[in-house]
Amino acid sequence: MKEKIIPRPKYLNQLTKFKDQNFVKVLTGVRRSGKSSLLKLMSDHLINEGVNEDNIIQMNFSHIDYEDMTYRDIYDQVKKRYNGERLYLFFDEIQEVDGWEKAVLTLQEELDCDIYLTGSNAKLLSSELATYLSGRYILVPVFPLDFKEFLNFKNLSLIKEPDKFNQLTYSAYDQNGTKKDLYDYYYEYLRYGGMPEIALTESDMTKEKILEAIYSSVFIRDIEHYLGNENTSLLTRIVRFLASSVGSYISTNKLKNTLTSLGWLHKSSLRHDRIQKLIDACVHAYLFYPVKRYDTQGKKELLTPGKYYIVDTGIRNQILDYKTNDRGHLLENLVFLKLQNDGFKVKIGKIRDFEIDFIATKNERDYYIQVSQSLENPEVLERELRPFKTINNAYKKLIITEDRNIFNRNIDGVEIVNVIDFLLDERILT
Repeated sequence: MKEKIIPRPKYLNQLTKFKDQNFVKVLTGVRRSGKSSLLKLMSDHLINEGVNEDNIIQMNFSHIDYEDMTYRDIYDQVKKRYNGERLYLFFDEIQEVDGWEKAVLTLQEELDCDIYLTGSNAKLLSSELATYLSGRYILVPVFPLDFKEFLNFKNLSLIKEPDKFNQLTYSAYDQNGTKKDLYDYYYEYLRYGGMPEIALTESDMTKEKILEAIYSSVFIRDIEHYLGNENTSLLTRIVRFLASSVGSYISTNKLKNTLTSLGWLHKSSLRHDRIQKLIDACVHAYLFYPVKRYDTQGKKELLTPGKYYIVDTGIRNQILDYKTNDRGHLLENLVFLKLQNDGFKVKIGKIRDFEIDFIATKNERDYYIQVSQSLENPEVLERELRPFKTINNAYKKLIITEDRNIFNRNIDGVEIVNVIDFLLDERILT
């Protein structure tokens, strides 16, 4: 299915901001999250600004036309096209080419050019970038669609209007002016995630097939390939364990004990460093994101096990065969992705004997966030409020919930926020 190119201003604005600056622009993220489309959007932007199409060179190294190219071939082809005018070079999935950095560095040094790269493996396009490009790069992390982008891909218009409690909330209208229930789209987003192809697909069966293909591509091309000769069956089980455990503390010891108790391995047959290597491969493929615990009193990161969140809830549900009803952890994962997508640094907060789901930091300001599927039970509400009572600072404190009718929007300085408002209104975290 050919992907429809729909603008994603948040990312395009970052690319245009650094246009013609002497930095390589590097877009990273999980496969099929829209990086290639962003290169096309940037190319179209350049053409609209008057750049000659002959001065724009695009190569997609995951395409069969380029599968046998070497870094020397890249250099030679670009050099032949150079006519003294500035070139704009778009190299998609550059990590597929061994020694790619040699071509990029040489072109950057020898020619008048502006270079844009994409890649789907953090090992090749993040940790080693500082060495390869000597710090001359700008990193642009690309995520699947956030909820607002998802609705835009659905051709829905958003309007804030008073509800029956005279509180401002969002409503959505289709192109015919018909009001739609945002919760229908929220549940779809929760189940099938935010991959651009998914948002443009109506059939549930087709969505499931697309997600299966996406996960297979990530698993085979970015996890297995990175590891080389590895036990595929064991790797599959580790991925399923991580997917089923989002929002839970994970350690190599816990994972090993679980796999052993299920009869999937002999306890003595797997070392902790090997387990960590398999987990790291999933992180390098941008499939999972690790989050560390942070002691707010000691002002330090803790060495105790943290949590892992998956890049897309649709991929998680596909990995688990859509058999999970764990909405609470899915909601927590969505909140994490929103924070990550918006550029927050995210930690798990330890405050005395209590825990805060997320401490989100941006522009030297912290936000304390709890996530609960429902607060209708008074005991649950009290449990979620309790950690906030130990915090003696003026930072913003929120509880995010799926509850539709929230009568008390503020309890002792803690804001109670509906998840749809949180996903759509960027002013909540200001």
